[in-house]
Amino acid sequence: MVAYDDARKAFVVDTVLGAIAPAPEQKAAYSDYIGRDDSGAIAAFLDDDSTGILQVSIAKSPAGQLQMRLTNSADFPQGCFYQLTLSKVRPGPISLADIPGGIAVSTVVNSPLSSLYHSLSNVYYPLLGIDQQQGGTAVRKQQRTVDPKLEELLLDVQAGLGKLVRGADGGQAIDQGGGLHEIQTPLDELKYWADLAANPAAGVHARAAAQVLNHLDALQQPLTDLSNGSIEGDWEGALELVGRSGDALRQVWPLKMPPTGWAYPQKRMQHFLKTLGMALVMFVQRKLQGVDLWRTSFNVLKGSLIAAGQLLAAWIREASTLTSDWAVGLDAGGHLWEGPAFCDAHVAAFQDRIERIYALRDLHEELSALLSQEETSALGLGSVFAPFAQLAALHVSEFTAAAWASAEAEHERRLEVVSARISQKFKELFATVIIPNMALSTSQQSGGKDGPNASVAVAHPQQLFQELRQYSRLLSRPRIAAALQAEQSALAKQVDQYLELLQTELDKQQDGARGRAAINTGRLMHGVADSISWLMQCQAKASSVRDILQLLVGTANSTNSTESTAANGTQVGDAPATVALRSCLSTAVSLVQTIETQKKDMFTMWQDDVQSQLQDMASWKTSRLMTFDAANSHIRCHFNEALVGLLKEVRQLQALGFNVRREVLQEVETAGKFYRYGMVLHQCAHFYNNIATEMIPSQKPMMLADAVEFEKVLMNPKDATGRDITWHNASALEGYVRRLSAVAERLAMSNRRLRQWHSVLAGKVVGLMSTDLVRHKDKWVAAVKEMRDIFAGLEAQYPRARQEVWRHHWDFQLYKALEVQFRSGLENINKNLPEMEVSMVCRHHKLQYDPPLEELRMNHIAKHLNGFLGLPLRMKGVSSLSERQGFFAPIADADPAAIAMVYESCEALFASLADELRKYQDWLVLGDVAGDLEDYVEQQLCGSSNSSDDGSNIASNTGGDIGDWELNLRMLKQAAQDVDRLPNEVRIDCYKISLAPFKAYLEEMMKRLREALASSLRKKALSERQAIDDFLAAGQALLNLQATSVEEIGKAGQEARALVTRLSEVPQLRKRIEEKNRLLRQMAAATPAGAASGSSLAIIDLSGLSERWDSFVSQLQAYDSNLEVQRQGLQGQVLKKIQEFEGVITGFASRWQSIKPRGGPTGNPAVVMAQLEDAARQLADIKEEADALCKECEALGVSPPAFPQLEEVQADVMSTQASWGSYRDFLTERDNLAHKDWLSMRDQVNRTITGPVPRQSKRIILLRQTSHFVGCMLPDRLRRSIWPTRIDSV
Repeated sequence: MVAYDDARKAFVVDTVLGAIAPAPEQKAAYSDYIGRDDSGAIAAFLDDDSTGILQVSIAKSPAGQLQMRLTNSADFPQGCFYQLTLSKVRPGPISLADIPGGIAVSTVVNSPLSSLYHSLSNVYYPLLGIDQQQGGTAVRKQQRTVDPKLEELLLDVQAGLGKLVRGADGGQAIDQGGGLHEIQTPLDELKYWADLAANPAAGVHARAAAQVLNHLDALQQPLTDLSNGSIEGDWEGALELVGRSGDALRQVWPLKMPPTGWAYPQKRMQHFLKTLGMALVMFVQRKLQGVDLWRTSFNVLKGSLIAAGQLLAAWIREASTLTSDWAVGLDAGGHLWEGPAFCDAHVAAFQDRIERIYALRDLHEELSALLSQEETSALGLGSVFAPFAQLAALHVSEFTAAAWASAEAEHERRLEVVSARISQKFKELFATVIIPNMALSTSQQSGGKDGPNASVAVAHPQQLFQELRQYSRLLSRPRIAAALQAEQSALAKQVDQYLELLQTELDKQQDGARGRAAINTGRLMHGVADSISWLMQCQAKASSVRDILQLLVGTANSTNSTESTAANGTQVGDAPATVALRSCLSTAVSLVQTIETQKKDMFTMWQDDVQSQLQDMASWKTSRLMTFDAANSHIRCHFNEALVGLLKEVRQLQALGFNVRREVLQEVETAGKFYRYGMVLHQCAHFYNNIATEMIPSQKPMMLADAVEFEKVLMNPKDATGRDITWHNASALEGYVRRLSAVAERLAMSNRRLRQWHSVLAGKVVGLMSTDLVRHKDKWVAAVKEMRDIFAGLEAQYPRARQEVWRHHWDFQLYKALEVQFRSGLENINKNLPEMEVSMVCRHHKLQYDPPLEELRMNHIAKHLNGFLGLPLRMKGVSSLSERQGFFAPIADADPAAIAMVYESCEALFASLADELRKYQDWLVLGDVAGDLEDYVEQQLCGSSNSSDDGSNIASNTGGDIGDWELNLRMLKQAAQDVDRLPNEVRIDCYKISLAPFKAYLEEMMKRLREALASSLRKKALSERQAIDDFLAAGQALLNLQATSVEEIGKAGQEARALVTRLSEVPQLRKRIEEKNRLLRQMAAATPAGAASGSSLAIIDLSGLSERWDSFVSQLQAYDSNLEVQRQGLQGQVLKKIQEFEGVITGFASRWQSIKPRGGPTGNPAVVMAQLEDAARQLADIKEEADALCKECEALGVSPPAFPQLEEVQADVMSTQASWGSYRDFLTERDNLAHKDWLSMRDQVNRTITGPVPRQSKRIILLRQTSHFVGCMLPDRLRRSIWPTRIDSV
């Protein structure tokens, strides 16, 4: 090709060449022609400002060559089929910058209208987001970008263009198929007919189009849904559309188009069938779009592939059937199809592709089922579909066929290794399952049931054939078939034996009556129908063998071709296994033909035999209906019963698909008309002959009128004129049979009804025979009442006078039942009385019944015993015999000794009830505990030693060993188990004693006891814990004390030694608490939720006790060293105190000397005495302080100091204080005497002075001690006259 200097021209030339796509050998010539630009159109387009377009028009010459014309004007010349138009977007010369964005390229195909229509529909409307109506359904491709009014105008333009391009304006001849290239979808075809029917200018064509549209309009909505890919019913809906389309096309094909043509020419129908097929293909592609055909699970994909294949196959079959029928004139209306039947190659190829995909996936599934996971991975089965991975499997055309074939070949190559392994597995399957089971099955069926393998369960040959059919796809593969030659030979041998077995059974069937008796289908067949049914079963077995052999040999041809192959013998080069299989196939085909022949011969013989017997069978038509046999008083019906069997055989043979001869059908039809009458007469005769045994003797008076009427009609088969009725008189026979049936039915219904009531009454009396009269007296009353109601209900049809015999019968039956139950009740009345519930309760610490025992006794005798014994005297029956009292009285008077035994057994019953109370009396011991149970438990387990305990031993106040609680809990648990073993109820004859209240009382008492034990145990544990806490608190207070004196150090030391001696008691106490905690945990675990309060079972918290105890012990051990340090510090303080104290003594001695009285008493003695007492108090304080210092010295190991000055001062003070004390006493007595006159006190003074010496000795001694100043204080008169004498005498 020529290289152009102008890039713009090169662009134009390349664009035109790419658009027209000439043949490779012509491409250079076309390039040169366009580049020469003989017309100057290209140059004008590139450089002329006024030229806006370049148009390239293509037409074909008669020789088939392309003719090209380049112009700068817009036109569509005659004969042009393709046109390329390049237009400027902007006016002016084209620059390099305008390439390609400044040049618009468009094409016109066939016609400008068609191109505009398709461009708008397929390109511009979707780009603009305009809703296009498809069958009335709006389809929006993207967001709207134009005004709604403009959109509406554009849609109108589209609709008008569509009418024009489809040729619905009437301008194109319908019979020539004008405008078919514009019908691209089935919906376009329906629009064409709608437009034509709505075109007023179409005239007669519009009326014909309306007829076509009337039949096709039902396809409008389904086809719209199909194009959208969402048809109702999915695959089933699409398959239904195929059938509906075929029905519609059958209706439109015969329609005529005036004046001489057809509404649907063959060319248009072919095109419509192609569009329908393409629509179905596109539907399948949409449904399978996005589905990975090779990796999706086969179970998920299988249904879609099968449905797609069935849909396409149904359409191919439907289209072929339609055109074939039209070709022979079926449903054609004179409009014959010319040429071969329609076949859409594209749909067929697409269906074949779907089936190939299914076959490949099914083959892969079968291989996966036969191989294990390890084998699948090792053999690379998962990668066999790799050749198809990059292939669009649903793109079917002549250009993709080579790629598909190459992928299939690569797939087969990858399966070679897998096929070898599958061959080995098939060898194992044949060797272990197929061949052995076939051999055993054929041997057992051929008469080897008594052999060594008679008891072995084996598969039926048909089951084995079905398994072979399952693997037929694999077995038919050449590599696998070649590897299984030996197995196929063995299989052929077993199949040949099985066919021989079928042949043997067939020979037995041909032997005659013995063979027929030996062979039975087991169905409800009659005569020849049974034999033919057996032959059909045998034929089905042989056909299944034939089919599987055809699959194995690889000949899936028709029956005729198979027979030809078998007749010609084996082919040259066949393997021995193939030869054996072909021989078996020939035998199977021959056997199928033999059975078919025998089946036809048997049916022909049966027809001949029946036809020869028709004359004898027809003799019943001239005989009387029935005759009376006086010898046995029986009626005999003259309807030939052989016709009944013949009628059934004919119906069964027709159901099997056989066509019976007309003569036989006529006789059967006649027999069928009278069959109903004959059966009714047979039934009536049989009923009459057995009426004596059908009626119950006691009921015969009730049916006498119906029986007489029945016999009257039966014995006189007359018509309305009084003549005898024969089988020829069908109308009279029908009336007689109807009349006879009515009276017979009335009598039979009456008899059935009375027998049913008789059975009902018998059931009630039999039920009363087994109904305990003592326990279920109400059932007796209800049953007798129901019997009376039955008789009363029948009185409207059967008056009571006619019922008396029947009623008497049942009165005597009631007498028997009552007698049986009364005697039985006397023997066991106390046991059989209705069960009465009594509760055992504990009230006021006493066990008793509720209600009380005496009340039970009174009710038992009055209500039950006396009521039962008087029952025969009060009872009434159902007839007049028992209406008055006394009919059943002999029953009660028959055995007085038994009645006496009833009362004796009653006394024994209540004695047993009293014994039962005494049996459980010992369980009330807990209820007898005096006072509160908790206090009692605490007193018994804990004791009362706490009140006198001085606390010197912290373990001494715990009281009670843990073993006491454990022992009590074990005993309580055992008692609870014993309570559980007590029965909930006790039955003593008719009394059911409920022990539930008694057990509930015991459980409550045990619960209280358990709670009391838990409470006391926890209290003890708490007191022990408190003792530990008190001990630790006291010890901690001691340890935290900082001694500031010798006394505190000494006291602390003593207390510390006391604590040390008591240290061993705390671990023992803690061990006791832990034991109690353990027991509390056990009690909490054994106590049901909610049975006890949580506080009573909560354990004692010992957390932190170990740390406190260890800390306390370590502090106590270090306490002595702390005391020593404190003692050393106090020694210096004591020495300092001693020095200071000596100064205090010296100061006190000085003060004493200053205040000490000197000489005789002067001044106020009270003041002196106050000073002396104050000095004595100061001295006492100093003395105490001295003693304290000595003690401190002694405690601190310091030599005790001596205070001699203190002792001297003390002696002086004491002496002086004593003297002045006596003087104070003297002054006091003197003052007392000074206030009295002498006469009144003389005797008293005398007695005082002259009294006993011991009384005054102490005072006199004191007076002597103070004689140096006492005398100065006495009055002169008293001193001279009395006092000296007394003093001297003392």
